[in-house]
Amino acid sequence: MVMGGKGKSYCWLSLCLLGSTIVNIYFLSDLYIDGKGKVSWSEEGAAKAEEVASIYCSNHGRAYLDGVIGEDGKPVCECHTCYAGSDCSLLLPHCAADVDRGAHGSRIDGYGSEPQVSVLKISEPEPNCEGVLRLWFRFQNRRFRFWFRTGGFPTVFHSSKSPVFGGSGSISQFRGDPLFLEPFWMHHASSSAVLISGWHRMSYSFPGPTPISEVLDSHIRRIHHVAKNALTDGKYIVFGAGSTQLLNAAVYALSANLSSPASVVASAPFYPIYKSQTDFFQNENYAFKGEASLMSNASYANTNVIEFVTSPNNPDGNLKEAVCKGPNVRAIYDHAYFWPHFTAIPSPADEDVMIFTMSKLTGHAGSRFGWALVKDEEVYNNMMTYISVAEIGISRETQLRALQLMKAILRGDGKEIFDYAFEKMSDRWGKISRVFSKSKRFSIQEIPPLYCNFFDKVRGPSPGYAWVKCEREEDLNCTRVLGEANIIGRAGSRFSVADRHVRLSLLKGDDDFNLLLNRLETLVDEEGGPEAVSSF
Repeated sequence: MVMGGKGKSYCWLSLCLLGSTIVNIYFLSDLYIDGKGKVSWSEEGAAKAEEVASIYCSNHGRAYLDGVIGEDGKPVCECHTCYAGSDCSLLLPHCAADVDRGAHGSRIDGYGSEPQVSVLKISEPEPNCEGVLRLWFRFQNRRFRFWFRTGGFPTVFHSSKSPVFGGSGSISQFRGDPLFLEPFWMHHASSSAVLISGWHRMSYSFPGPTPISEVLDSHIRRIHHVAKNALTDGKYIVFGAGSTQLLNAAVYALSANLSSPASVVASAPFYPIYKSQTDFFQNENYAFKGEASLMSNASYANTNVIEFVTSPNNPDGNLKEAVCKGPNVRAIYDHAYFWPHFTAIPSPADEDVMIFTMSKLTGHAGSRFGWALVKDEEVYNNMMTYISVAEIGISRETQLRALQLMKAILRGDGKEIFDYAFEKMSDRWGKISRVFSKSKRFSIQEIPPLYCNFFDKVRGPSPGYAWVKCEREEDLNCTRVLGEANIIGRAGSRFSVADRHVRLSLLKGDDDFNLLLNRLETLVDEEGGPEAVSSF
């Protein structure tokens, strides 16, 4: 009798558990699956994304899910530089070709320090006022509007409130995003899209203690294998908020536990962030000391040195090696542009600390994702400590988007993006070179053809920047010379060299590049001399 009672109890318990399981399955299926057996929770999000992506912006702008909402309740078009209007169809006359790519504030004339004029809205023609438009703009943090008739002189009014954006354009925005890859991703819209659930990875970490996606780690290694630009076996990977954060994380890691403070150096011309960021975070372990060649003297043999090596170099696109040598020298190789579409890859890189960024691989600068390949475990642990203190790890949404982009790249043989990007950058370099070949006043850098193991042949240059030099003796400020021709570049002094040099970005979208080409052709044609000067 006792055994029979226990058997009945177990039977009832089993039935209760089965019933509970069935109820849970029912509610879960009701939450995720509609009556037709299809996943339902993602439909609304996907529909909104498709709706916004279909907003017409005349191919001179884009609308985004997180954009400013217009009077019709939909995100407005965010126009490319020099375009405005509700659909970005209005080309602003005399607009500057902004081919700087600074991430900091705008400048009014390309060589001053004042913020630039930003167009907030250009209205459609006023009813019963043929040819009359209204323009809202911002200057020095004050907002203005004026009415103007085609060919007439504008009447200006100060306005304390900005209007609802009917489109946004900029006479000169101080940026140069790598938008040249945007058409590639529009062509691969489906494979690169990410739809994130509201409960996606709400924890601080992935399974286990790591803040790094192991799947993304493996995909990054595969991409390096395809690109043949870096050896990853036996190396640790550190994720960061773009390569910018990783640069200082590496300085921190390499300067820890030294017997004396480290001198941080770079070889001019060098990327300005090396100095500005090192100065900003300077502490008792390190300080920026400037030109690397000054530290290569034998008198500094006992000095701890950390050298930034940018290869290919920003701004001139040439491959570089460390200048400083010795047992107390540590190098950080910034390989942001060491991809087949920007440079020949003679052989895979295999340095102790190598830093890469997604912005130059895929063009997604706004996602703020980069990674470092590190040989030494102690350096790796120090870098991870830095990232953990600064960020508690990199955003899970960022890692998910990076993973989806890597998966899209690796479809097929994984070479399509490199072929596309190289063809585009090579074409741009060819056009720019032909313009400067007609000039006696300006020259650009020379980059020799080199063997590339990715293409398995000798290939020509395709850099991200034109490094321009003003040849006339009186043209001491090349940025100002180009500024007078409505071309905004970055001054040579920002790269710790003379202002006879100026950097022009070739990374931006087609609208910006075509405007730059037009401005340069006009400038060179006005010289009055067809003969060229040799490159420097």
